Amino acid sequence: MTHHARRCASMLLMAIATPTTFAQVPAAPAAGRLGDHPAVVVQRLQATAGYDYASRFYPHPARLYLLPASPDELERMRRAAQAAVIDSTPEDPQPGPLARR
Repeated sequence: MTHHARRCASMLLMAIATPTTFAQVPAAPAAGRLGDHPAVVVQRLQATAGYDYASRFYPHPARLYLLPASPDELERMRRAAQAAVIDSTPEDPQPGPLARR
């Protein structure tokens, strides 16, 4: 047998033997209850987690913040924008069969 033939034969033997060598036998399922679904476990942990100051930024409820205008001016702008939307709504000149009358 030549060197090349021996090398091919050993590679073929390795290719055949490797999958069976590293194959693992699956674990037998546990008798009884399998456990909770992962989503159930996450919800349970989040419900009991509490108030975590380190993971999130919680602004103070009585914090000061700046408005772009006075509250009266903001209300006036909101009403004007709402009126502009209502006024710019196109009217259907020929209502279809399902239109309200």
